Formats: sequence, structure tokens, C-alpha cells
Amino acid sequence: MSLMRRLFPSKKIVCPRCLGKKQLDWDIIRKLDMELRWEPGKCAYCNGDGEVSIDIIRKLPVKTPYLTTSLSVNERNKLINGDIELIQKLQMNDYFIELTIKQIVYLHFEVHLNIDQIAGFLVLSNDKIKNNIENVHHYINRVIEKNKYNYQ
Repeated sequence: MSLMRRLFPSKKIVCPRCLGKKQLDWDIIRKLDMELRWEPGKCAYCNGDGEVSIDIIRKLPVKTPYLTTSLSVNERNKLINGDIELIQKLQMNDYFIELTIKQIVYLHFEVHLNIDQIAGFLVLSNDKIKNNIENVHHYINRVIEKNKYNYQ
């Protein structure tokens, strides 16, 4: 930390993501339209502090989808500081999530597969999720619920 930053710390304000609550609940997540990417829990934007440095607000939009609590401290700092390699990696992960959402929507509303059939398909294409099949079912259901009004 530089001498200037120690002498003149950045001003902190109420976190615009969690509104100072230190936690994200479903209401906040819905308002930010991130219910298929985030789960309720500790706010990653303020790191559960309820306040955030103005510097972070200048560097990262509140809806940055990949600023999550699953990032390590090192990755979080790299993201805030604009590390291109990390940002590209996180963008690829976000793209994968978007493709998965589109697959679920297509398989349910166009091919008319049920949740179990879709889960089986997703497990075939991604062996890592096999042990979390209950979470997969829950996520598929959330995707269907969010998109059902587009297909009525």
C-alpha cells in the first residue's frame, strides 16, 4: 500500500449492490436481474462490509456478473484492477453460463424435455455436476420459471 493511500484513504459509501445490508437476498438479486447467476449470501461487491470504496465503484459496475464470493482475494484484486487475462477467463465462464441457460430453455420449451431429462443431458455434457444433481434440478427449475412467460 502506498504512503499516499495510507495518508488519504479512499472515501467509502453505502454499497450500491447490497444497499448496506452486507448480504444479497433474492429481492436484490431480482432487481439486478442476476437470479440465474447469483445466489443469496454475502455481498461480493463490498465483501460483506456494507460499504465500498469509491475507487471500486469507478472501476467496476455494480452488476459485474463475475464479481462473486467464489473469487479468491487475489482474483478479486486482479478483477478490480482490470487484469485482462482474468477478465477474459471470467467472461468465458459467464458465456458458458449463458449457453447453459439457452440450452435449458431450448430443451424445455422447444424439445419439451422435463427437468430430469434436461439434467441428464447436462450431466452428459459436464461430468463435474454429476455429484450435485439436486442443485442442477433446482437451477433448471429457476431457468424455466424465469423464462416461462416468454413461451406461453
